[in-house]
Amino acid sequence: AVPDPFDGVQVNFQDEGTTPPAGYEKDFGSAYADRGNGFTYGWVDVDNGNPISLEGQGRNRGADANTTLLQATTIHMDHPSTPPTGYWELLVPNGDYEVTVGVVDICNGSDPEVHFINAEGVSIIANFDPDNNPTRFNESTQTITVADGKLTIDYVGGINTKLTHVEVVPSTTQSTETDITSFSFTEQTAPANIDPSAHTVAIEVSSGAGPNLVPTIAVSPGATI
Repeated sequence: AVPDPFDGVQVNFQDEGTTPPAGYEKDFGSAYADRGNGFTYGWVDVDNGNPISLEGQGRNRGADANTTLLQATTIHMDHPSTPPTGYWELLVPNGDYEVTVGVVDICNGSDPEVHFINAEGVSIIANFDPDNNPTRFNESTQTITVADGKLTIDYVGGINTKLTHVEVVPSTTQSTETDITSFSFTEQTAPANIDPSAHTVAIEVSSGAGPNLVPTIAVSPGATI
């Protein structure tokens, strides 16, 4: 059942045996279902939306002085060699939500990885390469509109994407029609700097890129481009 009222939830993705950070619910890859903690969430098949188990794909890489437990734990949404893959869903009342997601893998493995996270088709994290970030961690928040009773988080565009946590709270503000929420090129060398006041986007791309660059752009709910 949908919590009434729904005040928000924080979910940590991890292995089964780890105690989650304070204030976070645990997710170690169980199929979408009533979790018995007041919330209904879990993993669904990317092709048909049916509940599917990703148990065994959660990890605890080991926290240390420079890494929090939130950053040390993660789950493979699309493991490069070990199926299945899945999207994550949360049962919520229809409405606007502030959705925060994190991607991470503090271990530098041999498999290629570029992280993309979208919620209800809106980009939250795009084209994040942990090899080019000293912490190998990225977190971002977007306002997301849910109209079908479920918040769906996918990795479309990503390679070996690993989700570390999700935080969902009802939005207290309405996005304006002119908001650009993310802007990226495959050839970019650093994340875009979006100035909502000046309505400008500054972004660097690799030398020699173009001239036919095609950006990936996400805008606030209800906006057009």
